[in-house]
Amino acid sequence: MQEPAINLGQRFERWRQSPRRRFGLQLLLALVLLNLGVVSVTVWALLQSRERYLATAEVESRNYVQLLEQDISTLVHSLDRMLQSTAVMYPQLVGSGGAQVEQLVAMQAAQYPDVENLVVLDASGRVLHASLGVPAGTPSLAGRDYFQTLRTRPDAGLVISRPFQGQISKKWVIVLARALRDARGQFSGVVLVSIPLSRLNQAFLALELSRRGAYNLFDNEFHVVTRYPEFNADGQSSIGRPFSSSALQGRMADGLDRGTYRAGSSIDRVDRVYSYNRIRA
Repeated sequence: MQEPAINLGQRFERWRQSPRRRFGLQLLLALVLLNLGVVSVTVWALLQSRERYLATAEVESRNYVQLLEQDISTLVHSLDRMLQSTAVMYPQLVGSGGAQVEQLVAMQAAQYPDVENLVVLDASGRVLHASLGVPAGTPSLAGRDYFQTLRTRPDAGLVISRPFQGQISKKWVIVLARALRDARGQFSGVVLVSIPLSRLNQAFLALELSRRGAYNLFDNEFHVVTRYPEFNADGQSSIGRPFSSSALQGRMADGLDRGTYRAGSSIDRVDRVYSYNRIRA
């Protein structure tokens, strides 16, 4: 007697219910779960590796910032002592003639190789003496920010300018300045030193900077004094530009003069680990 024909639908149903098919599905499910487990382990390992990298970056950045702070603080305090001593000796020599003043200026500047120029201004901003000499037609410096601050604020002490390009050398420099006072304590001029930004960048270059790393030095108003590398993502120099970091400004407004945090850069938009220290002049 001929067996009834079995169509394809019945054959598939028998296979679906067979132990062999159930084993195949279980094996497939196990492989999928295993693969998902491998992906999970890989993601976890990457996250762990990233956290270790960031933790190391935080330690290194704090160490770098501390070294830079020490170098710049030492430079500023050293030059400030020179300015103070010049401000004390200058009034005593004025009556003795210009030769002794010129000798004082030359001697002071020679002791500090980081100084580009040591300059004495009178109360109107006119250049009286300079270690590099006073070329004919040298304009008044009364409009400079440091001169205005020292003339109007008797308690100003040491004033540090924003960066600018020297009128003669055309180099980017900053100025450290103190007021000169006469016997009655009245404003009688300014003594100043100019420092090329290249000197500050030497400290940056001495450290082994990673390819994506950057150093910034900015003033109390959060304008960039100097940066390494100098040029940002749009190819423009960052010198003098605002350093608009709400995270950093908030920390310093809260009195946190040093610390480490993570954020995106306002200059080149790169996510970085930041460490910072306030430099006390």
